[in-house]
Amino acid sequence: MKKILSNIGVAAVAILGLWSCSKEDDGVNSDATPVIRYVRPTAAEAADSLLTKGFMGSTVAIIGENLAGVCEVWFNDRRATTLNPNMITNNAIIVTIPSEMYEKQSDLIRLATRKGKEATHPFMTMPPAPLPQSISAEYAQANDEVTITGKSFYGSPDNVQVFFPGGVEAEVVSVTPTQIVAKVPAVAANSKGQLTVKTLYGSARSTFIYRDDRGMIFDFDDYPIVDCWGALGTAAEQLSDEKSVSGTYLKIAGDVTNAGATGQKDEFDVYYWQNTGDVDYFNPYVGSLLPGDDPTKYQLRFELNIPAENPWSALAMQLMFAPAGSTNSPIWSDDGYPKGLYMPWAATGSFHTSGKWITVSIPLSELHYDSYGADIGALPSRYEDFTIFFYRGGVEGVSCSPIFLLDNFRIVPIE
Repeated sequence: MKKILSNIGVAAVAILGLWSCSKEDDGVNSDATPVIRYVRPTAAEAADSLLTKGFMGSTVAIIGENLAGVCEVWFNDRRATTLNPNMITNNAIIVTIPSEMYEKQSDLIRLATRKGKEATHPFMTMPPAPLPQSISAEYAQANDEVTITGKSFYGSPDNVQVFFPGGVEAEVVSVTPTQIVAKVPAVAANSKGQLTVKTLYGSARSTFIYRDDRGMIFDFDDYPIVDCWGALGTAAEQLSDEKSVSGTYLKIAGDVTNAGATGQKDEFDVYYWQNTGDVDYFNPYVGSLLPGDDPTKYQLRFELNIPAENPWSALAMQLMFAPAGSTNSPIWSDDGYPKGLYMPWAATGSFHTSGKWITVSIPLSELHYDSYGADIGALPSRYEDFTIFFYRGGVEGVSCSPIFLLDNFRIVPIE
């Protein structure tokens, strides 16, 4: 066999630029027609393996003759846009299969040279199996439409299926490569577990858990919570009615008139405080709320519902963990007390969820700000007390009368 790239696996990652059909290098102006002998993996240990198909986004080696003049590589009707001159010799081309879904399936690789010569070779391009990564509402109710976000959702409502816990199939409303809209089956609405997405190219379970109750801090069904002290601001109340997503939820409502970058609304506060027992209204210390040792592997999640007629347009929802016994002091101090600031209204000036429950996910690695939004450069030292308060944010807002429905604050792994 003629000489090919000596270290094909290492060379494949040396992406230095795009191949141009006007490049004038020695050996690329030949009138010879390219010839494809076979396709193989790029890993050196797989040199003897031949490929007849490959997944979109994977890298392969095309082996043959007269390849130096090739300036275009096509898989079906999709051109490889990362063709690199340093990955081409007269006998080998290293190329990544385009990740964009094809429209016309020919099951061919097609090469084209600067001189207009072409070659084809049978090769099937396969979309990868689907990967469902998140859902718009982990606690959605029967017949609610939910959006499942992920990758490789190739197909249509006729050939893409979603199964809820227990294997119950949902009605699929719409499909794009990154999102599926489906209706929650009534018989599965209260079932906990992973979802399964199935396409023509494979099936996979979700990385998230529907109705996930791991790491629950509070769900307002038992609040104040056993073994801690819980308190609500005067604008907050616990309710259980037709708007409930899972039992009792928290409603916070009121006027925000101090809407500046340094404003505050004490009446909206929610507390979960622990102590060592030296204050008589505290129950004994119960330990860390963090399930593991590394906070960067976890995220804070909760359910949120804001009516369209009562949007949010001022102040940050500040989410703060602190050592047991800290009580109020970390709220007013940015010294050593990093916080997470949730303020989705800042991007558009106003925010609501159209009166629907959504799941909010905030990585604990994002809890490194002071109350104005400046980076402290550190995460909380302890995860024992937890406080939710509406304060500052460093962004000028607009006076508003928001209504917040909240439930199921929990710490879960980042999958």
